[in-house]
Amino acid sequence: MSTTTAILNQDVFFIKHISTINPRAKVPLQGTEWTETLNDKGIRVKSDEMNFEQGVFPESKQGIRFPYSISNGYQFDETIIQTDKTIPLRTALNELVESCGFTYIKGKHMGEVIKETNPRTMEDPFFSHPDLVLNLEEFGYAYDMSREPKYKMLYAMAKRDPRFLVLEEHEQYPGIDEIDPRVEFLISRSSVKDGMELQMGDKMMEVMSRLEKASRQDLLIIAMLWGIAVDNKVSERTLKSQMAFRITQKGKIPDQNMTYLESFEQLIAMKGDKLNIKYLIKVAIQKNIIRQSTVGFTFNNNPMGLNLDQVELFLNKPDNALIKGALELACNDTPAED
Repeated sequence: MSTTTAILNQDVFFIKHISTINPRAKVPLQGTEWTETLNDKGIRVKSDEMNFEQGVFPESKQGIRFPYSISNGYQFDETIIQTDKTIPLRTALNELVESCGFTYIKGKHMGEVIKETNPRTMEDPFFSHPDLVLNLEEFGYAYDMSREPKYKMLYAMAKRDPRFLVLEEHEQYPGIDEIDPRVEFLISRSSVKDGMELQMGDKMMEVMSRLEKASRQDLLIIAMLWGIAVDNKVSERTLKSQMAFRITQKGKIPDQNMTYLESFEQLIAMKGDKLNIKYLIKVAIQKNIIRQSTVGFTFNNNPMGLNLDQVELFLNKPDNALIKGALELACNDTPAED
């Protein structure tokens, strides 16, 4: 299953820790946060600090093992395991167990993959396996059940554990005074938005790597297409810093229905002639060399298309190379309009 599919199916869950100030009152840990912006000289400017409340794990990592009950065995939410009611619970459970890939750590089957389990057996090789631990990390972590089957089992066990409050819809979030005193951790599976942000984090790393490798000339063109006023003498480092700042922001480019990140991905993939043609069209329109009317965009009375996409296609065609050359000359010879 792809990451996108997993997120849309809500196969990602998140955990936040609630600090116990006193046994009857659970309150999130408190702190401060701030934002940083770039001024027109490419220098980072820090805002005033603001208060925030965010549940975190105060001592970095900790692991949780789920308890065994003499009377009930290992407890788990059967609906998480048996998603298809036409398949018997034991069959679904054993399929999940085998997909986890745990191996016997002792006995005659040592080293072989565990393919079946019995939750009623206290020393069951699967449920007592040292890898069946929910590792918690400071500032939270996203647990993708589609990538790591053991997280599906751990999620099902957490749903039956009084230390965990599982929230499957945003509307379920209770007030602090409504949380059972036994609850230490909040699990949210409702955050499709958070899951998308997690995926966006992976994409952001890739985009920043491409930004770092991009040529100065390509970046100057992209900056201009974004409407960023940059001097041709601007240093490559300042240019990259200004663009990185905009890419990491979640706002959209003025007058365009896409974010800076989406636009950068699209433009940096073009490179060469296609990117130069986008730049040429932008300059020509600003200098009123390419004109727009009710019949579309024209240059020297030559129709070029009804919209900018058609203008790009027109100028990319080898048959229109002479018109493209004339347009470049006209742009070079014409000063920008005030």
